[in-house]
Amino acid sequence: MGVTIKEIAKLAGVSPSTVSRALTDAHYVDLETAERVKTIAKQLGYRPNALARGLVQRKSMAIGLIIPEIENPFYSEIVSGVERIATQRGYGVVVISGHSANGEQEVRALLGRQVDGIIHAGVYRTDTALPNLRAEGVPVVLLGRKLPGFMSDCVVANDRDASVQLTTYLIQLGHTRIAYIFGKNVSSGSTEKLAGYKEALEAAGIPVHPELVEHGDLEFHGGHRAAQKLLALNPPPTAILAGNDFMALGAREAILEAGLRIPEDISLAGFDDILFSSMKGIELTTAAVPRSKMGQLGAELLIKKIEQPDAEQIEQIILEARIVRRNSCGPAR
Repeated sequence: MGVTIKEIAKLAGVSPSTVSRALTDAHYVDLETAERVKTIAKQLGYRPNALARGLVQRKSMAIGLIIPEIENPFYSEIVSGVERIATQRGYGVVVISGHSANGEQEVRALLGRQVDGIIHAGVYRTDTALPNLRAEGVPVVLLGRKLPGFMSDCVVANDRDASVQLTTYLIQLGHTRIAYIFGKNVSSGSTEKLAGYKEALEAAGIPVHPELVEHGDLEFHGGHRAAQKLLALNPPPTAILAGNDFMALGAREAILEAGLRIPEDISLAGFDDILFSSMKGIELTTAAVPRSKMGQLGAELLIKKIEQPDAEQIEQIILEARIVRRNSCGPAR
């Protein structure tokens, strides 16, 4: 791995953003500091990161927003929250929906639009683009998920606690054979929810059975496939908790196709409280995440970093989810 701006900043005794400005010949870095930074960079054999350089040399009054699944209604309120604050502060928002494993494709697309900073709503553990940008002093804020080993400003929900609460609620209804539909291994939110499910079972003295955990990949069809496998078990679960409402709705489809009733034959719950979850006939029990607030806070954090580039304090905001009890859960049969 090459020399980073952080390493140069440490040796020069200045902030990474000051190094960025010195190396791009910004006029508001004093001459002595700029020369010192350039000398150290040359001695270390520094090579500018092309991704970051395209970002830090401009000020476009636009911010980039990356969402992983544009078809998932969970993200629409996040986008709305980001746009609300950005508009108030005079910024435009460029939204990119991305699925690449390392995040490079989405970042390059945003840099091509000359954004001043990036909000990532749903980063995966395999992302390499964001750590590279952060090392170059580029403003980055995460929403909804964290990137392990990457210290960054972020706004996330308390997924683990919400999962504990939902699982405990099902246990209180008399369920002991509770299945779980997991999202993705590369999602920190998915792993936190699974940990909460296991924690609640263990606290109640209920064994964690591996066959009761299926992967749904955070998608409707994934939830459908997972539920089909779970319903084929002998004995089947009396309740299913899915890691998001999208998967829960897919599971609901599989349950109805099997000729079962919700909640008389099997209880069902999810996460996120998307619009469809409250519709009559569905009425899904779920954990409501304040998505619009998450987007607003994320935009405020990013704009603060853009306009105060020397501020190095990391802000991490954790929002509590609210359990919404609806008609999809009932006593164990």
